[in-house]
Amino acid sequence: MAEFPGARPGSTSDIIVDVDFSQERIDVRRAFIYDVIEKCVILSQPNPPLANRYIGSKVAVTYLIKNEDDAARYGFYGKIVEFISEYELSSSDTVAAIVVEQKTDITEFNVRMHFRIKPGIDSGITLSALGSSVNIIDISIGGAKISFSKNLGIEPRKIVEGKISIDGNVFSYQAKVLRAWDAPGTQKDANLRYAAMQFFNMDKKLDNLLGKKVGQIEREQRFKEMFP
Repeated sequence: MAEFPGARPGSTSDIIVDVDFSQERIDVRRAFIYDVIEKCVILSQPNPPLANRYIGSKVAVTYLIKNEDDAARYGFYGKIVEFISEYELSSSDTVAAIVVEQKTDITEFNVRMHFRIKPGIDSGITLSALGSSVNIIDISIGGAKISFSKNLGIEPRKIVEGKISIDGNVFSYQAKVLRAWDAPGTQKDANLRYAAMQFFNMDKKLDNLLGKKVGQIEREQRFKEMFP
């Protein structure tokens, strides 16, 4: 099980309580991380607070990790295992807290559009950009991370047009390239490049279909991780 990179007492966390992909609704609640003990993270009661009926519920705990150039949001899925009415911050200060037990490895999240899935070969999702097929590293209803040949000319701030196929249904899409970078320096990957791009002007039918597909694959992957 992975550690909690960047998660430390006093840092801010966004707890994803519920998501409706088809309606593009997401219930995100802000909390503070009080402590991290092995596989459990102790958080403040979020705003609005969670009721006792959420004991045993699956949630996602996410937080920002900053580096020299930018910041990325990471998180994990876990289960609410305890509500603490008087968690002791100090000898004279107690607060309400919740305890979430980590159930999956940490991965990159897009809170606005929720979970980024890594589709397998048989997932039913394929992507092309600028007339050429590209490899999907991960994808959400907000965008995708891809790998491609250097000569394709995908660069930061460029607007890319392409096709996305979902279970045989083919749609056109537009995306803005947020960043692009070379593959790690191995001879095998010398001609390989990566990019992260954000979809925009999405057709409503594509938006709904991609949301449902992401949700389906996410549930399958989470089930396999939680119950191997």
